Amino acid sequence: MERVRVNPVISGFAPDPSIVYVDGTYFLVNSSFHIFPDLPVYVSRDLREWERIGNALNRPGQLSLKQSVTKIVGPEDPDESVCAEGGLYAPTIRYHQGTFYIVCTNVIHSRSQASTESGHQSFILSTTDIWADEWSDPVFYDFNGIDTSLFWDDDGRVYLIGASGPPPETMIRQFEIDLKTGKKLSEEKLLWEGITKVYPKGPHMYKKDGWYYLLMAEGGCFADHHTIIARSRDIWGPYEPNPANPVLNKADQEGYIRYTGHGDLFQHPSGQWYFVCLGVRKSNGRFIMGRESVLTAATWPEGEYPVIDKVELDVPLPIKRDLSFQWPVRRSPDCLDVALVHIRDPIVENYECDGSNFILTSSKADLANPEASVTFIGKRQRHLDGSASVTLGPLDQLATGGRGLRTGLCYYKDEHRFVRIFLDVDSKELVLEIVNKARFIERKISRSLEAVGKGAKITFGIDYTELDYGKGLREMYYGEGVFVGYRHYEKLQNDPLFYFGYGLSYTSFEYSNLQVPVRIESGDQGDGTFVVSVDVTNTGDRDGHEIVQVYISDVECAALRPRKELKGFAKVWVEKGKTATAEVRLNKYALSHWDEEEEKWHAESGVFTAIVSRSADPRDEVLDSDFELEKSLYWTGV
Repeated sequence: MERVRVNPVISGFAPDPSIVYVDGTYFLVNSSFHIFPDLPVYVSRDLREWERIGNALNRPGQLSLKQSVTKIVGPEDPDESVCAEGGLYAPTIRYHQGTFYIVCTNVIHSRSQASTESGHQSFILSTTDIWADEWSDPVFYDFNGIDTSLFWDDDGRVYLIGASGPPPETMIRQFEIDLKTGKKLSEEKLLWEGITKVYPKGPHMYKKDGWYYLLMAEGGCFADHHTIIARSRDIWGPYEPNPANPVLNKADQEGYIRYTGHGDLFQHPSGQWYFVCLGVRKSNGRFIMGRESVLTAATWPEGEYPVIDKVELDVPLPIKRDLSFQWPVRRSPDCLDVALVHIRDPIVENYECDGSNFILTSSKADLANPEASVTFIGKRQRHLDGSASVTLGPLDQLATGGRGLRTGLCYYKDEHRFVRIFLDVDSKELVLEIVNKARFIERKISRSLEAVGKGAKITFGIDYTELDYGKGLREMYYGEGVFVGYRHYEKLQNDPLFYFGYGLSYTSFEYSNLQVPVRIESGDQGDGTFVVSVDVTNTGDRDGHEIVQVYISDVECAALRPRKELKGFAKVWVEKGKTATAEVRLNKYALSHWDEEEEKWHAESGVFTAIVSRSADPRDEVLDSDFELEKSLYWTGV
């Protein structure tokens, strides 16, 4: 085994993964909600590299998403309201006797329903040639729930398991099913309500060592998300919860990958177990890629419950890789290519391909109208840093496209949340619009378009990084934020080979007698200073210099700050066996951060920690002491 940085295995809008291993290849599917083509299918031979080969729902008319709108629940309070997506929830992919099956549910939130109500359209898809990207029409069955899964028992009977009931008090139910007709062959039976009984969901059944294991998630998809398991000798139960639940706890809330859960267990041919689940990469309070598919290792001893490792960026994987394998040749892409997406039910006739260009016919519907087809071509954002642009024109031809024409570039989530820059052909204006109805945000600014010549075109573009989104292509900008260098690695808990400040001496030292004032006064003009001192003893076999590094941690800062920042250092010469005192004088710069709202430097009153360290490596921190800044100070300048 070797630890390989693979997470996320599927990046950018790839929640609720399910996986199956067939003939040396892993096949993975995700939720797609209101986006067409639906239910993306990915493949891998080695769990390192993945390729999208198609979509299980890829033909207009195969299944309509027209009524799968997004509902805002609790709109009276913008701090509490949430957006409940409609569309395709949590598919499961399985393989049995030469046929691939996907079970899924289309959640219907039509405008006529109350905000807490939803309908469920549960169905089965199948194919005997997954490489051809040709799946069956849906076979519908009666189940008032979501997150369905399939399980074949040793006698050939097949069971459907899903989460049913009004949220958040859903329950896991099961029944026997005929996959050809969708007919129920038994009554539904309650298997498990979970432990917290808050959003039990994403169930999967496994049989091992004579036990039926029921794995599921609960706690919602964010801060309280976790994975639990129970088992029984009988498929109908009763199911005994694992005393060591949860088998995968909610990820460390200070870690980079968080909110892990809702996943699928599988075994590598080597015998190693793995768990694929959803997670987010959260930085600076944001996870701009949404929920993604992540992988982690697991162990499953004979006769015992599985144990799932915490999700990290790297995963232990078998060293041997099959680099000679070639994917089967698939059909040539067309305008509805696997890499492109549309909103709900596209009108195919509105899209024409001409090499690398698209010729689009406008629709009457706008982005905010969820129940009509919008002419829209998009791509999932797959990378934290990148850019997107589109060139439109000729502008004189756009002017003949009819009244009310709007065309441009959009950063799109759903009909309630999007940012777009577009050309309003009627008013001849360039418009920037920001919409988040769940937070009562609707803002728009416009600028008149100067007269343009015949054949002129216009380009809209956007640059983005993990911490900054929306910088224009024509603007040079610095957008790293404060989490750079050693602060970046420490935040991500990703150790570099050599930390900042490593190896600055040729002998060894011990630190003692750290002296830091208990209270600091910056002065009315910010001209106050204070001294941090420490005794340095040379414990090595030669005379030498030591670089004493002083880091400051702003413990109570209201703004997001790194755990520690280097604010001063002192170089001292210490003879072998002797002790010297190092002093570092600090001032307002050591205690200040840039306040974006005030547009001033801010030394915020409260508790700070002075940390003496040999390098930026947290393991090299030797001594620390708290002190208090009694009075806040705002200042300008450099």
